[in-house]
Amino acid sequence: MLELISMIEAGRVDVVVCSEMSRIFRPDDLASFGSLDVFRRHGCLLNCGGAVSDLTSPEGYLSSGLLGLLGGFDRMQLVRRIKQSKEALRINGFHPNGAHLLPLGLHYDKAAKKFYYGPEVWKVQEAFRLVDEEGLRNISEIGRRIGVYHRTVRNLLCNTSYCGIRSYLTISDPTRKIVKPGGRQGYRPSIARAPDQAIRVRILSSGEQAVSDERFARVQQVLSEISDRHARHIAAHYSLNLLTSCGFCGYCGQRLYTAGRKPSLDKSIIKHRGYYICKCKRADYSQKLPSCKLGFLKREEMDELMSAFVVRFLEDPDFVSAIFRHAQSKQVGTIVGIDSVPDSIRKQLSEVEARDRRLIDGIETGVISLAEAKVRRQRLKEEKRALLITLESTEQRHADTPLPQGVIGRIVAKGVKAWTELASTKERKEFIAKIFIEVFVRNGSITAFRLAPSLVGMDSGDWAWVADVPITLPEPFRITPDREENPIPDGHRQCNGCKDVLPLDLFYKTRGRCRSCDNSAKAAALKTRRLAQD
Repeated sequence: MLELISMIEAGRVDVVVCSEMSRIFRPDDLASFGSLDVFRRHGCLLNCGGAVSDLTSPEGYLSSGLLGLLGGFDRMQLVRRIKQSKEALRINGFHPNGAHLLPLGLHYDKAAKKFYYGPEVWKVQEAFRLVDEEGLRNISEIGRRIGVYHRTVRNLLCNTSYCGIRSYLTISDPTRKIVKPGGRQGYRPSIARAPDQAIRVRILSSGEQAVSDERFARVQQVLSEISDRHARHIAAHYSLNLLTSCGFCGYCGQRLYTAGRKPSLDKSIIKHRGYYICKCKRADYSQKLPSCKLGFLKREEMDELMSAFVVRFLEDPDFVSAIFRHAQSKQVGTIVGIDSVPDSIRKQLSEVEARDRRLIDGIETGVISLAEAKVRRQRLKEEKRALLITLESTEQRHADTPLPQGVIGRIVAKGVKAWTELASTKERKEFIAKIFIEVFVRNGSITAFRLAPSLVGMDSGDWAWVADVPITLPEPFRITPDREENPIPDGHRQCNGCKDVLPLDLFYKTRGRCRSCDNSAKAAALKTRRLAQD
């Protein structure tokens, strides 16, 4: 499809022939209709099953839009039937998916419609025995003994399938879609099911289960104690970061990660991750992704920036309204025909007026009788009145689209007080996740964001797209004024320490600080080393 669009834009294609419109696209949202705009802008014809559509004409615009809606409707019905069938199979104790979605050691016979354990289930049984009988608490050591990755071990120990009970506690998020490079759909993230949608069904009898209920319960208690101890240890030594879950690079769009400072000479000082970096700066991705302009961002400053943005977002409805209005102006033209609908109606009005003038000329020349002309002119008058009403309502709708008051109301309802009362970073991260899915940053400013679908809701109408695309701010949000960028003369550099612009001979070749700042840092490090030795 991407190759076809590039050929159309290059003027190499005049007509696209396909069996039906669903071969071009089967939209799952209204934004998908933007793909038809390529045909309209470049005058490319669509031949669907022998019916030729010219999207620049009113008839072609109407027919292609209707066929696209029908294709999307068929797709939505198909997806709904598939989901309902799979849910029915899960409730009845069957497995509707492939074998790759089953845990280690559990298999499913589709012909017999029966679950059973394979020989590799001994690894899971051995893991349960090591925890329950030998008292082993090191998950990594258990993984080494049974030959399973340590993070997978914990998931296996929590899986009720080894007790003969299949649990379905998550479901794919229908509001989000991860797109792979090239435009193909990758996957949909999993979210927790509602309590009334959770499924627990027995798939094996008590005599066939791999682990007894008593042992499974004892191991769950042990895992809970391990988690509690780990949480207490982490809380005392490390701090969470607000942007690691929702932060994205404002230059290349990659996710933000944390980077640690250099280890201190004093071993009693706990190393913490003091910077945010783009994914392309990580060592394991630096050779795979192109580098961008985003540098190292201080964690304290960026967390303070995020907190200030949340406060401004919650306490100032006018600020939110201005952002939405700006985003709306950016969306003009992305939906097929958003500008062409009024023009099409005006064209029809001019045609009606031309027909009326021809009737008058026919009366004067005697080609048509006066009685027949009155009947025809009355029809044209009614048609003209209907077109004028449609034109007025269309222009009014495009000019004065009401703001999504439901969304703004839910944002304000969150309340600044609720945010300021949160003491821990973990609670603040959970609070931010209910408002934003993505927040894009550039150095010391926030440039765009994407709202959480749960905040947008089903009552947003024409504004439902605010949860599908990032919303760009009219002006980047920052809490510190822009630094004046003075041009650096040739043969000079700016020191990363003192920020002075100095000649190149005052710098070491591969270091960002000048010689004076670098020597001062070395002296401070030497003093710290001597104090640690004493």
